[in-house]
Amino acid sequence: MNCDDYLAMLATVPVQELEYGRAREHAARCHDCDRVTRVVAERERNMLVAFGAVRSDVPAARIAASARTM
Repeated sequence: MNCDDYLAMLATVPVQELEYGRAREHAARCHDCDRVTRVVAERERNMLVAFGAVRSDVPAARIAASARTM
């Protein structure tokens, strides 16, 4: 695995899915990919906390239905 492959995976899958296999081996050897992974993981955690604090009075089904018509 090279940096391009790793970063393509990082852009499309949750960080937790990169914690094993060839992806993990690459990040363990590559300082740059490891650093980027740490930043992305922190941002994912921040988004989970932010979204966890958001509450809506509108049912999810209604929001999805209105999104389809936009």
